[in-house]
Amino acid sequence: MKDDRPPGYTPPALEDLRTEYSACESHVGMLNQAVFQSAAIVVGGSIAGLLILINVDATYRSCIQMTILAVGVIVVTLLWQYNWLRHSTSTRNRWKRMRTIESQLGMRANTIAFLLSQPPDERETTEEWAMLADDERRLVGYRRYWTLPFLRTGQRVLHATADLVLLMWIAAVTLKWIEVVDW
Repeated sequence: MKDDRPPGYTPPALEDLRTEYSACESHVGMLNQAVFQSAAIVVGGSIAGLLILINVDATYRSCIQMTILAVGVIVVTLLWQYNWLRHSTSTRNRWKRMRTIESQLGMRANTIAFLLSQPPDERETTEEWAMLADDERRLVGYRRYWTLPFLRTGQRVLHATADLVLLMWIAAVTLKWIEVVDW
């Protein structure tokens, strides 16, 4: 492996790496908490609004109000998803840095967790796989991958749920308009 370090580079002290690792861990925890709490509000509020929408009598005036409400819900949900994407990128970068620090400190917790979240055929192509000793590779390599590829993390499940809620809002408002127009 080629060393791309500038001349005169000195590696950080072990205590500095531990401090950085701890800071990354705290930051990831804070970001995850914020995403899940905001998702509970956005998705939960959207579902509550859908339940109210379904039980409202379909009149021309109520359909206009529901359409305005639906547009608002869709905009808020899309903004939440944009924020989720930013969070996901930041979190992914922090986890990557934590795995790099683990390799320098001889730790493995996040590295192994990351590898187990990958399909077996993708595990062996990662940098993290190369960091493991042979006995660790055997142990991780035989573990079954048990999640759907597009739902590898809880955050992706939240994102898919938000997409589903958006589709439900569009369908519900469309059905109410069909009731009013009475084709």
